[in-house]
Amino acid sequence: TTAHCNLGGVLLTMGDYEGALAAHRRAIEIDPDEVSHHLRLGFVLEDHLGRHDEALAAYRRALELDSTNAVAQDNVGVSLRNRGDFDEALHAFRRAIELDREYARAHHHLGFELQRRGDWAGAAAAYESAIELGFEEAVLSYRGLGTVRSRLGDLEGALAAHERVVELDPDSAAAHASLGNALLAAGDPAAAHEAARRAVALDPEGFAGITAAGVVLQAMGDLDGAYEAFRRAADLNPESAIVQANLCGILVGKGDFDGAIDAGRRAVELNPLLGAGHENLGRAFLGKGDVMAAVAACQRGAELQPRNAGTQVALGDALRRAGDSDAAVAAYRQALA
Repeated sequence: TTAHCNLGGVLLTMGDYEGALAAHRRAIEIDPDEVSHHLRLGFVLEDHLGRHDEALAAYRRALELDSTNAVAQDNVGVSLRNRGDFDEALHAFRRAIELDREYARAHHHLGFELQRRGDWAGAAAAYESAIELGFEEAVLSYRGLGTVRSRLGDLEGALAAHERVVELDPDSAAAHASLGNALLAAGDPAAAHEAARRAVALDPEGFAGITAAGVVLQAMGDLDGAYEAFRRAADLNPESAIVQANLCGILVGKGDFDGAIDAGRRAVELNPLLGAGHENLGRAFLGKGDVMAAVAACQRGAELQPRNAGTQVALGDALRRAGDSDAAVAAYRQALA
């Protein structure tokens, strides 16, 4: 089976994913009880072909063969998350950590899932654990840590995390843009401008650089400049849900509610699991006066990111306009929790 595994690895590096798949399946036919064969098969299916259900089956078979395998358990969580089974994914990541508390990747994945849910403190702790345990892709953990520390109001900690991302990945336009946001929040607009300029210089005509510029301009309150940046980003990548969600939010700020609704609808069509897309769409509906549509959109956003204070405030505003004072108060209290 070694020859088949090696062949699969070579074909994978060549971009022949179907060929790699066939090689790993042949290895399983020869030795069906070897855990690593199932893990390799799952990796090709999940990471390169996006076939989540088949990958999940491969990882679960690996777990049947070795119920203590933290790598397999963590991979189960990734496949579950990627197909939208977030509660099961959260359980899988926590179970992986129970199996091996030193497995840094599982801590990072736990942090990512907790961040998606708006559990900023939990996410920060998980990212910090991944970094302390020597996660080989620590730049990803630092990036997430910077975001959640900012949400927690730890501006100094957020800035330190984003500075570390730039140290680890100095040629990333997105890293410099995130640093710009952190510097702006920390009260250093001159340094924020410099970071934004660096982001654009690294990728002046590319999606990353233009999006980075839009993020910083939006944070600075330059809605016209941000709108132009995100429009260019949308032209470069019309399938980006987050760009459409940002356009929706900007258009709400500019009072163009019809345009905002179009962008928001496009965002949630592209990614139905994007909480920010539903939240901004709800704000657009509210500005337009379609209160019940606003309530529905904000409720979906709150389901996807229940601990996100901004989403809860948007939901509270919509519920208050709908005349449901008790539910509005509950949403506002959740925002303050």
